[in-house]
Amino acid sequence: MLLSVALGLGAGGFLRSAEPGPVGDPAPAREGNRILPLSNGISFELSLPALIDRHGPPVSDEQPAALPVRQLTFRDFAVTFDRESGRLTTIRLINGVALACGLEVGSPWGDVVAEFGREVEAEDAFQLEVSGLLVSLERDGSVVSGIRIRRSTRAKAGADVLKLRAPLALGAAASRLEPFSNGVLISDPLAVVLAKLGPPEKDDRTHPAVRALIYEDAALLFDARDRGFNRAVLRGSGVKLACGVTVGTAESEVKQLLPSARQPIEGAAYQYSEPGCVVRIFITNGRVEQIELRRIEGASAPNRSPR
Repeated sequence: MLLSVALGLGAGGFLRSAEPGPVGDPAPAREGNRILPLSNGISFELSLPALIDRHGPPVSDEQPAALPVRQLTFRDFAVTFDRESGRLTTIRLINGVALACGLEVGSPWGDVVAEFGREVEAEDAFQLEVSGLLVSLERDGSVVSGIRIRRSTRAKAGADVLKLRAPLALGAAASRLEPFSNGVLISDPLAVVLAKLGPPEKDDRTHPAVRALIYEDAALLFDARDRGFNRAVLRGSGVKLACGVTVGTAESEVKQLLPSARQPIEGAAYQYSEPGCVVRIFITNGRVEQIELRRIEGASAPNRSPR
């Protein structure tokens, strides 16, 4: 039985990441104009040579061997390119670069409320789907602390939908676990996960207390008492933790990307915790074979360190 296999093995694969699709900049509608053009003129249609020609050499240029991406950080922004297609897939704003609506890192959260409505007033993070893009905004105290824009093949062009979530804990903007590279958050309820990822390959409801959604690279297990999934297992390389660790990552990179992770005994899985979640990273032949996350109410975070 599928569910018993998922429970016995720690669940199946993980959330399928949104591959770079044939989506460029949003259409010139009001919704699109909230996001693009950015104040520094970056466009998702820019090639890597054109980007460097316009903004100069990056501060850092990372090409992790275990990941099919190239990550470049400039003084005021960072970008991710898909190495195979050469397409720009993600833009992260760092300092002084504003969305078309004027919001930037450091803006008062009240400006976010004014732009997107009072329903985001008490949130520490939310995600906006608009014109083929996923836009994530996070805050630290009363100011915007993070803005990330990425392509999405699931977002409906011209749509403008808020995906709200309660933060995992205070300071969740510094989480090394979430959001995952496909935008999923540990606290996402079932309906939001389905909206973000679409229907799973398998939807197992044979167990009376557990519902298992099986995707290509993951399995998510829900129960009626929980807002978000209470267990997830990554068994494919299609999805990364926020820190960049994914299935296939070299053990040496795990130590660099998640330096607070510890092995209780030599050869055991690496363990790392944040408020509300514990993760175990299993290594085989020097590379990550599986990542298991469990939600735990009231969990402490002895291993957590700021990014």
